[in-house]
Amino acid sequence: MDGWVGERLAELEHDGLLDSTIIFFFSDHGVGLPRGKRNSYESGLRVPLLIRFPDGSRAGTTDDRLISFLDFAPTILSLTGLKIPDHLRGYPFLGPAKTDPPKYVFATQDRVDAFTDCVRSVCDGRYRYIRNLMPEKPHLAESAYRDRIPMMKDIHAMRPETATPAQWQMVSKTKPPEEFYDSQADPHNVTNVIAAPEHQERIKAMREAMDQWLRETGDLAEIRPESKLVREKLWPPNGEQPATAAPQATIKDGVLTIACATDGASIGWRKRGEESWRVYTQPVNVAGDQAYEAVAHRIGFKRSDVTPISPVK
Repeated sequence: MDGWVGERLAELEHDGLLDSTIIFFFSDHGVGLPRGKRNSYESGLRVPLLIRFPDGSRAGTTDDRLISFLDFAPTILSLTGLKIPDHLRGYPFLGPAKTDPPKYVFATQDRVDAFTDCVRSVCDGRYRYIRNLMPEKPHLAESAYRDRIPMMKDIHAMRPETATPAQWQMVSKTKPPEEFYDSQADPHNVTNVIAAPEHQERIKAMREAMDQWLRETGDLAEIRPESKLVREKLWPPNGEQPATAAPQATIKDGVLTIACATDGASIGWRKRGEESWRVYTQPVNVAGDQAYEAVAHRIGFKRSDVTPISPVK
């Protein structure tokens, strides 16, 4: 990994960009190991983040501000001086548009490959409140992808009577409706203190924050099973997958213009006979003696038919 980072830095230096580039280094939520990704504990949600400024400012310093991946897009826009659209939910943490840090960071856990679960969590930097909306599911679900790891056979063979107290999540057949952890005293989140009297005021506040966040985001966690969610929200009213509308294209005075009636669809175009599509973002100057074609696709919809575009006469 260190070698790979060095190669990227060398590329920027070779291209004359190192002194004008802000570098973000971060990971995703890890490989499919137990308690890695696919769970809402510190081990499944906390990731590294390093930022390098070209002038060396803030080098060697740390910041304990709460940051979510949702904050990356508005932060990049802030650093580059671009307007942050109102629909972005994140908090910019650098640049002119930097805001005060949020009090909480939220996370969701739903489909796990072919296994469906539903977990919501909120963290204030130290304490983590977890709401298990499908408590009938085990913590460690069987997953075809993860279960190819040889050690998973031994883990699945563990039994409650032989597991240690800290291994209870590995052998549980169900989950408690709520969990609460002090990640400072319990960094591995194995001691559920949801019933501890000294934490009840904080738990109440985090429950209320969770309820408010679910309302504000229009969370669909309560709609189950998935087939009901598909019928009512994804492809209403009968659960049939809609098709993306065929793009409408014109060529006038050597300029190709394409539109699609399906809101949110991406449009591709190419010369007829080419294998690869080019993403259409604005009118394109084209040759008058070539034939073109276009296609549109909105995620979740069927792809449109390919529309032929006649050459310019």
